[in-house]
Amino acid sequence: MGRKNVWWVIIFTVVILACTLYMFIFSKKDNPKSADIYVGDELVKHIEDISSDELQWFRVETENGYNKVCWQNNEIWVEESDCKNQVCVNTGRLSSENASIICAPHKVVVTVSSK
Repeated sequence: MGRKNVWWVIIFTVVILACTLYMFIFSKKDNPKSADIYVGDELVKHIEDISSDELQWFRVETENGYNKVCWQNNEIWVEESDCKNQVCVNTGRLSSENASIICAPHKVVVTVSSK
């Protein structure tokens, strides 16, 4: 491969890497998401924007126990719960539109949506 072709490959690679890095860094802010927290059929909290850089949280109190729901950087998760099975805590962090976290013992559902 000639010297001229090597330079074109290097330039092309740098441009592709720069574009990928730009999309990775700024994509979280470009597509802010909202979330809703339900207990049964009742909406108890609407979160307009979960893209904050600062960690925020809301404690959901039910007759069966509590869930601590946290959000930051377009992700939402259940940080802690006093339910026995801990499925809601082990679900992890969600960021996909229409994704849900469910705590069946407390009848808590957390859903993510695009703004």
